[in-house]
Amino acid sequence: MKQLKWMIAVVGLTLLAVRSAWAQAPTLNLDEKKLVELAKQEAPIALQIEAGRLQVEGQLGQLEERYQTRFVGQGNYQNSKEKSIAVFIPTFGPTHLLSLGVEKASSYGTTVGVHAFTDQRSTADGSIDRATRTGLQVKATMDLWRDWLGKTGHTQLENLSLRNEIQKLDSVVQQKSFELNVRKLYWSLVANQEAWRISQGLLETSHRQLKDAKQRLRNSVGDAGEVARWEALVAARQGNLTSLEYQKEILYRQLKEQLPGLHQQVLGLAPYDLDKAVNGVLACTQSIAGKKETPWEATSLDEMVKLLEQEHLGQKRITATHSDVDVKLSAEVQVSGVDQGTSLSTEDLQDNGQAGYAVGLLVSVPLGGQSKKTEKILADLDRQRFLAEKQKLLGRINSQHEEIGPLIRLLQQSIASAQVNSTNLQKSLKVMNRKYLQARVPVTALINDEDAMFQSLLAEVNIKLSVVHTLLDYFQVFTDYPCEVNQL
Repeated sequence: MKQLKWMIAVVGLTLLAVRSAWAQAPTLNLDEKKLVELAKQEAPIALQIEAGRLQVEGQLGQLEERYQTRFVGQGNYQNSKEKSIAVFIPTFGPTHLLSLGVEKASSYGTTVGVHAFTDQRSTADGSIDRATRTGLQVKATMDLWRDWLGKTGHTQLENLSLRNEIQKLDSVVQQKSFELNVRKLYWSLVANQEAWRISQGLLETSHRQLKDAKQRLRNSVGDAGEVARWEALVAARQGNLTSLEYQKEILYRQLKEQLPGLHQQVLGLAPYDLDKAVNGVLACTQSIAGKKETPWEATSLDEMVKLLEQEHLGQKRITATHSDVDVKLSAEVQVSGVDQGTSLSTEDLQDNGQAGYAVGLLVSVPLGGQSKKTEKILADLDRQRFLAEKQKLLGRINSQHEEIGPLIRLLQQSIASAQVNSTNLQKSLKVMNRKYLQARVPVTALINDEDAMFQSLLAEVNIKLSVVHTLLDYFQVFTDYPCEVNQL
């Protein structure tokens, strides 16, 4: 029992120490610039982007491997003491064959190889002793139809090179989008902080009004219902603050999920100049809204579309050969010398080498209609995949530029209306508060005016946040738009 109590005490002290250390940990105050730097340095998405890039480069490398020069060597040894089938068909043994050379395949449908060889043979009965052929051999094959002049092979290389370029452009866009999403979280935290500040001010006002109501009750000029109403309002506004604290913790958690380097950190916001930031955003939105034409120079998505179109044309050429006839021409030229042993046969090659050649033609024709059916399916698949990717990119470009103008105008009008509303409500609230102190209006009238002003101020904060988010979404497509807000 004593041991159990001792263990509980140790665990309790440990938890208390951890909690104390956590409470005393220095707060990491974040600003927008610092978050963007972290997003560039340690973003988990960077690993995904790099993996996608390496995948395409790996595929391109594997295809290029087919066309690299290769050293080819072959050696055979055979021996037999078996009886010959006939007097004129001797049993050979031992035999030695050695061939060394290089081969080079081309993406244009050709393969060329050069080999030096020696072939030495003896018979089991000794009638032939180390008869040796030594020579040089050149082999070549050429595709005469399906891969004629690189119709498939070279086009595959070009397509993978295009895909590699698309991947590089997409990597830049993805990284930029990640940074912008982190910035959106930051501005959501700023909006949360502003909402908390407004709510805190309203709560402090409620506490003062509750104190005044209790004083009036003690002086017999108020009633218990008024006090209860203010107590309920204090509790409700305290609950609103708690809700904002909860939302803030959710935003910090999302930020830590995006940037693992922030784990185990106590986070806070560095001082910020909200008016300056909002003015910068509004100036940028005015610049964007004034552009009637799509700013193609500010986006790389249109380049991706052009590369996609080139890739699709190449893939169409490749797919169109699926059911084609396969025709290959092969040719071989050989010069050799023959004598007893490698040394003498080499001399014979040099002094009296004799040439020989061979030519062959391979034809393969698919029978039945399955190849044609498969070709049609592949063509439809290529087309649908291309259209889906193209429409997605063009849709992002067109929708962002076409919609941002009306959206920004509506949001700016909303900000102006909210500011006018807040100003008028503040004036009205001062009058209402004076009337309430003079017992000319009921407590509910004052509370309604306070809530109306509170909702107007919160609406103003949320509209400004919507403007910032809309602009950052625009930058996810037009990543290079020349705007100060986009230069982080």
